[in-house]
Amino acid sequence: IENVVFKIITDPSTTAVAVETGEIDLAGFGSSVPASNLPLLEENSKLKVDRVDSINTAYIIMNLDHEPFNNVDLRKAIGHAIDKQFVIDVTENGSGTIAKAMTNSLMFGFSDKLQGYPYDVELAKQYLEKAGFPGGAGLPTFEFKLMEGKTKAAAEAIQAQLRDIGINIELTVLEKNAYLGDVLSGNYDIGLLGITLGTDSAVYSNVFASMNAHGGLNTANWVDDKTDQLFSAAEVSSDPAERQKIYEELFLYLEDCAVYIPLYHPQSAYIHNKDLDLGTIYPADISVAEMRWK
Repeated sequence: IENVVFKIITDPSTTAVAVETGEIDLAGFGSSVPASNLPLLEENSKLKVDRVDSINTAYIIMNLDHEPFNNVDLRKAIGHAIDKQFVIDVTENGSGTIAKAMTNSLMFGFSDKLQGYPYDVELAKQYLEKAGFPGGAGLPTFEFKLMEGKTKAAAEAIQAQLRDIGINIELTVLEKNAYLGDVLSGNYDIGLLGITLGTDSAVYSNVFASMNAHGGLNTANWVDDKTDQLFSAAEVSSDPAERQKIYEELFLYLEDCAVYIPLYHPQSAYIHNKDLDLGTIYPADISVAEMRWK
Protein backbone atom coordinates (compact mmCIF):
# COMPACT_ATOMS: atom_id res chain seq x y z
CA ILE A 1 0.00 0.00 0.00
CA GLU A 2 1.63 3.22 -1.17
CA ASN A 3 -0.64 5.83 0.41
CA VAL A 4 -2.49 5.88 3.71
CA VAL A 5 -4.88 8.63 4.82
CA PHE A 6 -5.71 8.84 8.53
CA LYS A 7 -9.07 10.42 9.37
CA ILE A 8 -9.77 11.68 12.88
CA ILE A 9 -13.39 10.95 13.81
CA THR A 10 -14.13 11.78 17.42
CA ASP A 11 -17.58 10.20 17.70
CA PRO A 12 -17.51 6.36 17.83
CA SER A 13 -20.98 6.01 16.27
CA THR A 14 -19.90 8.20 13.36
CA THR A 15 -16.84 5.98 12.93
CA ALA A 16 -19.11 2.94 12.70
CA VAL A 17 -21.19 4.61 9.98
CA ALA A 18 -18.05 5.65 8.08
CA VAL A 19 -16.69 2.12 7.85
CA GLU A 20 -20.12 0.68 7.10
CA THR A 21 -20.68 3.03 4.15
CA GLY A 22 -17.16 2.64 2.78
CA GLU A 23 -16.07 6.18 3.62
CA ILE A 24 -13.10 4.60 5.40
CA ASP A 25 -11.53 1.18 4.84
CA LEU A 26 -10.47 0.41 8.40
CA ALA A 27 -11.61 1.26 11.90
CA GLY A 28 -10.54 -0.19 15.19
CA PHE A 29 -7.78 0.41 17.70
CA GLY A 30 -9.60 -0.14 20.98
CA SER A 31 -12.89 1.65 21.49
CA SER A 32 -13.19 3.62 18.24
CA VAL A 33 -16.34 1.66 17.33
CA PRO A 34 -18.97 0.87 19.99
CA ALA A 35 -19.09 -2.84 20.87
CA SER A 36 -22.87 -2.74 20.42
CA ASN A 37 -22.36 -1.95 16.71
CA LEU A 38 -20.18 -4.98 16.02
CA PRO A 39 -22.90 -7.64 15.49
CA LEU A 40 -24.53 -5.51 12.77
CA LEU A 41 -21.18 -4.77 11.13
CA GLU A 42 -20.36 -8.48 11.12
CA GLU A 43 -23.47 -9.06 9.00
CA ASN A 44 -22.22 -6.66 6.32
CA SER A 45 -20.92 -8.77 3.42
CA LYS A 46 -18.53 -5.99 2.37
CA LEU A 47 -16.77 -5.95 5.73
CA LYS A 48 -14.68 -8.23 7.90
CA VAL A 49 -14.51 -7.89 11.68
CA ASP A 50 -11.42 -9.25 13.41
CA ARG A 51 -11.82 -9.58 17.18
CA VAL A 52 -8.68 -10.15 19.25
CA ASP A 53 -7.89 -10.27 22.94
CA SER A 54 -6.04 -7.20 24.12
CA ILE A 55 -3.54 -6.18 26.79
CA ASN A 56 -5.71 -3.26 27.83
CA THR A 57 -6.98 -3.38 31.40
CA ALA A 58 -9.99 -1.57 32.83
CA TYR A 59 -9.60 -1.14 36.56
CA ILE A 60 -10.74 0.70 39.67
CA ILE A 61 -8.27 3.16 41.14
CA MET A 62 -8.28 4.23 44.78
CA ASN A 63 -6.16 6.96 46.34
CA LEU A 64 -4.29 5.21 49.14
CA ASP A 65 -3.27 8.58 50.58
CA HIS A 66 -6.92 9.13 51.52
CA GLU A 67 -8.70 7.36 54.34
CA PRO A 68 -10.34 4.85 54.37
CA PHE A 69 -8.81 3.62 51.10
CA ASN A 70 -5.56 2.98 52.95
CA ASN A 71 -7.44 0.08 54.56
CA VAL A 72 -6.63 -3.09 52.58
CA ASP A 73 -9.74 -4.90 53.81
CA LEU A 74 -11.96 -2.12 52.48
CA ARG A 75 -10.22 -2.39 49.12
CA LYS A 76 -10.75 -6.17 49.07
CA ALA A 77 -14.41 -5.66 49.97
CA ILE A 78 -14.78 -3.42 46.93
CA GLY A 79 -12.99 -5.97 44.74
CA HIS A 80 -15.20 -8.89 45.69
CA ALA A 81 -18.43 -6.84 45.54
CA ILE A 82 -18.19 -6.26 41.79
CA ASP A 83 -19.60 -8.66 39.20
CA LYS A 84 -16.96 -8.20 36.52
CA GLN A 85 -18.83 -10.20 33.88
CA PHE A 86 -21.85 -7.94 34.27
CA VAL A 87 -19.59 -4.91 33.84
CA ILE A 88 -18.24 -6.47 30.61
CA ASP A 89 -21.77 -7.13 29.39
CA VAL A 90 -23.07 -3.60 29.94
CA THR A 91 -19.91 -1.83 28.81
CA GLU A 92 -18.47 -4.00 26.04
CA ASN A 93 -21.54 -5.94 24.90
CA GLY A 94 -19.92 -9.06 26.35
CA SER A 95 -16.63 -8.71 24.44
CA GLY A 96 -13.88 -9.10 27.01
CA THR A 97 -12.40 -11.32 29.68
CA ILE A 98 -12.48 -10.95 33.46
CA ALA A 99 -9.16 -9.57 34.72
CA LYS A 100 -7.32 -11.52 37.39
CA ALA A 101 -4.53 -8.95 37.50
CA MET A 102 -3.36 -5.81 35.75
CA THR A 103 -1.51 -8.21 33.42
CA ASN A 104 -2.95 -11.15 31.51
CA SER A 105 -1.83 -14.29 29.69
CA LEU A 106 -0.70 -12.29 26.64
CA MET A 107 2.06 -10.70 28.75
CA PHE A 108 5.33 -12.17 29.94
CA GLY A 109 5.29 -12.59 33.70
CA PHE A 110 1.62 -13.49 34.09
CA SER A 111 0.89 -16.40 36.43
CA ASP A 112 -2.08 -18.76 36.42
CA LYS A 113 -1.92 -18.63 40.22
CA LEU A 114 -3.40 -15.14 40.15
CA GLN A 115 -7.08 -15.13 41.08
CA GLY A 116 -7.94 -11.46 41.30
CA TYR A 117 -11.07 -10.70 43.29
CA PRO A 118 -13.86 -13.12 42.28
CA TYR A 119 -17.40 -11.83 42.64
CA ASP A 120 -18.55 -12.93 46.09
CA VAL A 121 -20.99 -10.67 47.92
CA GLU A 122 -20.77 -12.53 51.23
CA LEU A 123 -16.98 -12.41 51.20
CA ALA A 124 -17.15 -8.70 50.36
CA LYS A 125 -19.38 -8.13 53.39
CA GLN A 126 -16.93 -10.06 55.57
CA TYR A 127 -14.03 -7.90 54.42
CA LEU A 128 -16.10 -4.76 54.99
CA GLU A 129 -16.79 -5.86 58.57
CA LYS A 130 -13.12 -6.75 59.06
CA ALA A 131 -12.25 -3.25 57.84
CA GLY A 132 -14.35 -1.85 60.69
CA PHE A 133 -17.40 -0.84 58.65
CA PRO A 134 -20.04 -3.58 59.12
CA GLY A 135 -22.75 -3.12 56.53
CA GLY A 136 -21.06 0.12 55.51
CA ALA A 137 -21.70 1.76 58.89
CA GLY A 138 -19.45 4.76 59.41
CA LEU A 139 -18.59 5.24 55.74
CA PRO A 140 -19.40 8.50 53.94
CA THR A 141 -20.71 8.69 50.39
CA PHE A 142 -17.65 8.70 48.13
CA GLU A 143 -17.23 10.70 44.95
CA PHE A 144 -16.45 8.28 42.12
CA LYS A 145 -14.75 10.10 39.25
CA LEU A 146 -14.74 8.85 35.68
CA MET A 147 -14.08 10.00 32.16
CA GLU A 148 -16.96 10.83 29.83
CA GLY A 149 -17.86 8.05 27.41
CA LYS A 150 -18.79 4.39 27.66
CA THR A 151 -17.26 4.02 31.14
CA LYS A 152 -20.41 5.55 32.63
CA ALA A 153 -22.26 2.26 32.09
CA ALA A 154 -19.52 0.44 34.00
CA ALA A 155 -19.59 3.02 36.79
CA GLU A 156 -23.37 2.74 37.15
CA ALA A 157 -23.07 -1.05 37.47
CA ILE A 158 -20.32 -0.65 40.07
CA GLN A 159 -22.42 1.90 41.94
CA ALA A 160 -25.34 -0.52 42.25
CA GLN A 161 -23.16 -3.45 43.29
CA LEU A 162 -21.29 -1.48 45.96
CA ARG A 163 -24.61 -0.24 47.31
CA ASP A 164 -25.58 -3.88 47.88
CA ILE A 165 -22.86 -4.24 50.52
CA GLY A 166 -23.36 -0.81 52.08
CA ILE A 167 -20.86 1.36 50.17
CA ASN A 168 -22.39 4.43 48.52
CA ILE A 169 -20.80 6.39 45.71
CA GLU A 170 -21.83 9.41 43.65
CA LEU A 171 -20.64 9.57 40.06
CA THR A 172 -18.81 12.61 38.71
CA VAL A 173 -18.27 12.51 34.94
CA LEU A 174 -15.43 14.70 33.69
CA GLU A 175 -13.96 15.65 30.33
CA LYS A 176 -10.85 13.58 29.59
CA ASN A 177 -8.18 16.19 30.37
CA ALA A 178 -9.93 17.35 33.54
CA TYR A 179 -10.30 13.77 34.72
CA LEU A 180 -6.68 12.83 34.07
CA GLY A 181 -5.54 16.05 35.72
CA ASP A 182 -7.44 15.18 38.89
CA VAL A 183 -6.26 11.58 38.94
CA LEU A 184 -2.59 12.34 38.32
CA SER A 185 -2.57 15.12 40.92
CA GLY A 186 -4.24 12.92 43.54
CA ASN A 187 -7.44 14.98 43.57
CA TYR A 188 -9.74 11.97 43.83
CA ASP A 189 -10.81 9.20 46.20
CA ILE A 190 -11.95 6.43 43.85
CA GLY A 191 -12.42 6.20 40.10
CA LEU A 192 -12.20 4.19 36.92
CA LEU A 193 -9.32 3.96 34.47
CA GLY A 194 -8.06 1.91 31.54
CA ILE A 195 -4.49 1.39 30.43
CA THR A 196 -2.42 -0.33 27.74
CA LEU A 197 1.31 -0.50 28.35
CA GLY A 198 3.14 -3.43 26.76
CA THR A 199 3.64 -7.19 26.64
CA ASP A 200 6.29 -7.53 29.36
CA SER A 201 5.33 -7.17 33.03
CA ALA A 202 8.29 -4.82 33.50
CA VAL A 203 6.19 -1.97 32.11
CA TYR A 204 3.86 -2.24 35.09
CA SER A 205 6.46 -0.59 37.26
CA ASN A 206 4.83 2.52 35.78
CA VAL A 207 1.68 1.91 37.80
CA PHE A 208 3.16 0.25 40.91
CA ALA A 209 6.69 1.55 41.57
CA SER A 210 7.13 4.20 44.26
CA MET A 211 9.00 6.53 41.91
CA ASN A 212 5.83 6.86 39.82
CA ALA A 213 3.54 7.82 42.72
CA HIS A 214 2.29 11.37 43.32
CA GLY A 215 2.14 12.64 39.77
CA GLY A 216 2.85 9.55 37.66
CA LEU A 217 0.84 6.57 36.48
CA ASN A 218 0.98 5.09 39.99
CA THR A 219 -2.38 6.75 40.62
CA ALA A 220 -2.93 4.71 43.80
CA ASN A 221 0.12 6.48 45.26
CA TRP A 222 1.36 3.07 46.37
CA VAL A 223 4.77 3.48 48.00
CA ASP A 224 6.24 0.12 48.99
CA ASP A 225 9.81 -1.14 49.31
CA LYS A 226 9.05 -4.78 48.52
CA THR A 227 7.31 -3.83 45.28
CA ASP A 228 10.27 -1.71 44.21
CA GLN A 229 12.79 -4.41 45.11
CA LEU A 230 11.00 -7.10 43.10
CA PHE A 231 10.63 -4.90 40.02
CA SER A 232 14.34 -4.07 40.26
CA ALA A 233 15.32 -7.72 40.65
CA ALA A 234 13.35 -8.69 37.54
CA GLU A 235 14.80 -5.77 35.59
CA VAL A 236 18.44 -6.74 36.16
CA SER A 237 17.93 -10.46 35.51
CA SER A 238 18.61 -11.86 32.04
CA ASP A 239 17.19 -15.30 32.86
CA PRO A 240 13.56 -15.60 31.62
CA ALA A 241 12.75 -18.37 34.12
CA GLU A 242 14.05 -16.30 37.01
CA ARG A 243 12.17 -13.23 35.82
CA GLN A 244 8.96 -15.25 35.54
CA LYS A 245 9.39 -16.47 39.12
CA ILE A 246 10.01 -12.93 40.38
CA TYR A 247 6.96 -11.54 38.60
CA GLU A 248 4.82 -14.34 39.96
CA GLU A 249 5.88 -13.47 43.50
CA LEU A 250 5.40 -9.76 42.82
CA PHE A 251 1.91 -9.93 41.38
CA LEU A 252 0.68 -12.41 43.99
CA TYR A 253 1.93 -9.95 46.61
CA LEU A 254 0.22 -7.03 44.88
CA GLU A 255 -2.99 -9.07 44.65
CA ASP A 256 -2.91 -9.56 48.41
CA CYS A 257 -2.35 -5.81 48.86
CA ALA A 258 -5.31 -4.96 46.59
CA VAL A 259 -3.58 -1.86 45.24
CA TYR A 260 -6.00 -1.68 42.31
CA ILE A 261 -9.13 -3.65 41.42
CA PRO A 262 -8.66 -5.05 37.89
CA LEU A 263 -12.04 -5.46 36.19
CA TYR A 264 -11.61 -6.78 32.66
CA HIS A 265 -9.57 -6.89 29.48
CA PRO A 266 -11.68 -5.66 26.55
CA GLN A 267 -11.34 -7.21 23.13
CA SER A 268 -9.99 -5.10 20.30
CA ALA A 269 -12.01 -5.15 17.10
CA TYR A 270 -10.72 -4.17 13.68
CA ILE A 271 -13.50 -3.55 11.17
CA HIS A 272 -12.29 -3.32 7.61
CA ASN A 273 -13.02 -3.73 3.92
CA LYS A 274 -13.08 -7.49 3.30
CA ASP A 275 -10.54 -7.04 0.49
CA LEU A 276 -8.00 -5.44 2.85
CA ASP A 277 -5.59 -7.93 4.41
CA LEU A 278 -4.37 -6.56 7.76
CA GLY A 279 -1.41 -8.93 8.08
CA THR A 280 -0.48 -9.93 11.63
CA ILE A 281 -2.75 -8.60 14.35
CA TYR A 282 -0.73 -8.05 17.51
CA PRO A 283 -2.10 -7.75 21.07
CA ALA A 284 -1.57 -3.99 21.13
CA ASP A 285 -1.63 -2.90 17.50
CA ILE A 286 -1.42 -3.66 13.79
CA SER A 287 1.18 -2.55 11.26
CA VAL A 288 0.33 -0.55 8.15
CA ALA A 289 3.52 -1.95 6.62
CA GLU A 290 1.99 -5.44 6.65
CA MET A 291 -1.33 -4.48 5.07
CA ARG A 292 -2.13 -5.21 1.45
CA TRP A 293 -5.07 -5.25 -0.91
CA LYS A 294 -6.11 -8.72 -2.02
